[in-house]
Amino acid sequence: MEDITAYQNEIDAIVAARGQSEAELERLDREAAPAYEALGRKAYELVGFLPAEQRNQLATEMVRVDEYASKIAGLRQGITRGAERVDELEQLIRAEQERAAREAEERERAEAAAREAESVAQSEQTEQIQPEADQAAEAKAPVDDDARICPVCGERILKNFRFCPGCAGKVEELFPPEQPAVPPVTHKECPQCHKQWDDEMNFCADCGVPLIEVRG
Repeated sequence: MEDITAYQNEIDAIVAARGQSEAELERLDREAAPAYEALGRKAYELVGFLPAEQRNQLATEMVRVDEYASKIAGLRQGITRGAERVDELEQLIRAEQERAAREAEERERAEAAAREAESVAQSEQTEQIQPEADQAAEAKAPVDDDARICPVCGERILKNFRFCPGCAGKVEELFPPEQPAVPPVTHKECPQCHKQWDDEMNFCADCGVPLIEVRG
């Protein structure tokens, strides 16, 4: 970017100098026109034999004209060279801008590739760590499938333990034997007079209506 700034500064200087040269060229053109006119008039008037004084005057006018012509030619050449240099500098600026754009694009691709590589590495590391963690958890877990969970502290209690390793509770108290289920008592009852009758009876002996089976 520093080269571009230098190129642009030189272009600005050339443009400013060209403006001054064009202004000087315009001034010389205005001053040269009367000199050309006077020279032509004197040359026409002094055709033939000229006295020494007139020859000297003519020579002086011709020197002035030559000076104007030389300055004008130099200014025109300077303007032309300045325009060519401006074109060259503009090409250099475009080339520098294109190079900077390519470098920025290459840096962006390199950064994207680095981010992708880092993401892949993290994924591979995670995939490698997870099986190790699962294996460690499996190795730490007891292999006894008959282990029970303590209802007090949540610790695993193997089948050969008499006390909980977490709260020291007795296993027989933590896990009392289940009582066998007692079937409910059933009897037959009259839905009208609500008298109870033997299970073998189907109708109420007082009301004559069908008996219903009642539990409890």
